[in-house]
Amino acid sequence: MSDNPIPVSYTENTDLSAWPVNLNIVSELHQNPLVPFIDGVDVVKLIPGSQYEPLIRLRLTRLVQSGEWVLGVSWAHLLGDAAALLNFLSTISRIYQHLKPFEPMPVFERRLWLEEEIDQSFLPLMKHLTYAGPLQEMFQHFGSWKDTYEQLSIRFSGEQLAKLRELAGGNEVTIQDSLSAYIILTLNTHCYLNDDKRR
Repeated sequence: MSDNPIPVSYTENTDLSAWPVNLNIVSELHQNPLVPFIDGVDVVKLIPGSQYEPLIRLRLTRLVQSGEWVLGVSWAHLLGDAAALLNFLSTISRIYQHLKPFEPMPVFERRLWLEEEIDQSFLPLMKHLTYAGPLQEMFQHFGSWKDTYEQLSIRFSGEQLAKLRELAGGNEVTIQDSLSAYIILTLNTHCYLNDDKRR
């Protein structure tokens, strides 16, 4: 980890009339339709310990025809898991909306882990880290989600999102937080609490 700046790129897209709902899930790793919207972190450069490859990259794309904005984020997993990324993006969103960020605030301090500090007793709980398996096996595992999950695409208008935020508490919550709460409530009401076998 170095003190280099976080790269932020900007581009305009004149081809898309609106954000297509079928781009929300990447089902094939080798055919990623999101590539034009993301500046990927080159993980291969991080493995030998490059001091120059950033751990996070941001790409802002303006869809000219619809006036929509797309924020593409590439995040190296060693910064944290999906929950840490969500916390980071939520903090940016709240600051942008002039809201107080939730505690705890993301902290990016350089921390050198010493081998003698490692607690070996947790290794059996993290088999995905202690034994990752061959690359082909890993790709098959990641691709198996199609056998157990169904994609559901829902599109909300700006007016609907504003109304949802108003119902969830107005200026006290972000649009993203109100949308996340709505999705969780909907799943709990219609799937998880009804013993839906698809869950």
